[in-house]
Amino acid sequence: MRSSIRALFAFFVAAFFAFGSLPAIAASGDATVGAVFDISGAAGSYGDGQKNGLQLGEDYVNKNGRVHLSFDIEDAATQKAQAVNLFQTFTTGGKVVAIVGPTLSSEAFATDPIAVSAGMPVLGISNTANGVTALGPCVFRNSLTEAAVVPHALKAVIDRYHVNTAAIIYGNDDAFTKTDYDVAKAALDADHIKIVSTQTFSKGDVDFQAQLTSIKAANPDLLFVGALAVEAGHIVADAHTLGIKSHVVGGNGLNSPQVYSLSGGAADGVVVGAAWAIGAQNPGNIDFVEKYRVRFLKDPDQFAAQAFAAAQIMENVLTAAKSLTPKDVCDSMKSMKPVNTVLGAFSFTSNRDASGDGVVLVVKNGRFIGF
Repeated sequence: MRSSIRALFAFFVAAFFAFGSLPAIAASGDATVGAVFDISGAAGSYGDGQKNGLQLGEDYVNKNGRVHLSFDIEDAATQKAQAVNLFQTFTTGGKVVAIVGPTLSSEAFATDPIAVSAGMPVLGISNTANGVTALGPCVFRNSLTEAAVVPHALKAVIDRYHVNTAAIIYGNDDAFTKTDYDVAKAALDADHIKIVSTQTFSKGDVDFQAQLTSIKAANPDLLFVGALAVEAGHIVADAHTLGIKSHVVGGNGLNSPQVYSLSGGAADGVVVGAAWAIGAQNPGNIDFVEKYRVRFLKDPDQFAAQAFAAAQIMENVLTAAKSLTPKDVCDSMKSMKPVNTVLGAFSFTSNRDASGDGVVLVVKNGRFIGF
């Protein structure tokens, strides 16, 4: 009996020194969180990194955390109907306590209301369009919005290169790219930059020479690209082919190595607003980057980092929750204190958005470095 008491006392002493205070004990030892990513299809360049980052995060949490956490990762294949089906499965199966995803903002507007109706908390890790968290009281995101990152990137380029005129090309059939346009136009107007050309395209387009020929004729100092990675890569390539010399700027959609590869290397010099930088020195980021490189034989991108941070956030939330039910998990997310993540000290705003300022990066030799 005395040996058992001593062992129990030793456990709590060890826990105290490991975590700074006695850890909260979740109502159940195990928790499963659903995850819906576009691992394949047109948005696969984002979803594949998200899958990798979440898997790495799961390993990290289960080695170092205070609750055993598993992610049920499913592929929506860049099909909105498939994302909807997966959300319906997760919200009716009774097996998960929260959902991470989906990859695209346009998908979130179709899927998140399903979770809201079921009282299921959602953590978006790449949904940056305006209005996502307004979908319901348990919809959160750890991804900085376009409104948080695009103006900083534009301002940096405007100030450095003394920009007077700008053109915008954006997708007019997607929630994310339409948000890009709204945010970029407002930021340019606020800086008194004359917009000399505005061009649109549709998702899936691969030839942008007509729009870019019009832009070239207007001779803007700056070209803002509101696009997802695949279209952005083709736009940058076509702009290079046409000899456009404008400074190219983008938001979260361009934060993918695929833009560089699809552009044939023409993306060097493209400036982006971002939520994370691979060289950030905040606690844990260096270790995350090293472990990602060892496991997946490539550098992580912002989407992998945000997925890893999702695991860190969920570990904290689940540990503090009164029980492992969706309602109590949502309540725990609402009251969450700042958490140290690969994104830095992370917290939610009162509107359940990510709190923080973006960074400005430039592509150089296929890598994103500080601008």
